[in-house]
Order: sequence, then C-alpha cells, then structure tokens
Amino acid sequence: MIEITILSSPDLFMLGTYLYHKNSVIIGRERGDLLIDDDKIINNHLKIEVRSDSVLSFKNSKVEFYHLNGKYTDSAYPLNMGDKIQIGDTVILLKNSKYVLPFDKTKVIAKNLNEVIAKNSDILKTIEFLEKKIKEYDVSKIS
Repeated sequence: MIEITILSSPDLFMLGTYLYHKNSVIIGRERGDLLIDDDKIINNHLKIEVRSDSVLSFKNSKVEFYHLNGKYTDSAYPLNMGDKIQIGDTVILLKNSKYVLPFDKTKVIAKNLNEVIAKNSDILKTIEFLEKKIKEYDVSKIS
C-alpha cells in the first residue's frame, strides 16, 4: 500500500492524496499509475516500490536525476515517511506505506464464491440446474 500526496505541480488537477493498494507505483506523464501533466516529466519517470523491509525510489534510465528532500539523487534511494520527491516541477510527499503480501486471486474468488453458495441455497440450486442442462445439451442439434 502506498499513499502519496502531490503538494505542488503545474497540473493543478492532480493536487491531492492518492492511495494505491499495491507494492509499487509508477509516476509518469502519459504512462504509469499516476499521470501528471508536467512538461518536465517523462513516461515511467519514477517508481516507488514498497518491499517487506524498505521503501525505494527508482528513476527511469532516461532521467538524469530527481530531488529527494531538496537534494539531487541519481540512483535508487531508500525512502522514509514524510520524504519529499521532486520530479520536474512536481513535488510529491510519501505519506504512508505498508508492504502487501501477494495473493492468489483465483483462490480468493473461489473461497468467496463457496461462502456465497453456502449461505444461499437458491444459488446452489441454480448452479446445479445449469450444470444438468449443460450435460443434457445435444450439440448435434445446432444448425
């Protein structure tokens, strides 16, 4: 989970706080998770990544540097809550972060579906009816 706030930017519509329920966010101009209309920002300009033990910022290889808390940096760098990152004329505050364990969406969907079916016998009857109809269906009758 990553929570960032755009403090200042030529793109006034983007000012505010953004919450992402994933472990990385790519900030760019026309491509990325967070798109900012700033002439000095390129596609996939910067990536913020939450790991189990740290938060890091990575610049695009085409970017020479960015500012972290007012200082030039030209490589991947560890971040702390409250750090300010400047890319182009946009200033971003790292407000909060938490590592989210990856999960298997198929297992979660199956578990939730089984819980719904167990609580609602009408759904179970409908599923059983449809399964029966599918088995009875004669494909040879299709013209």
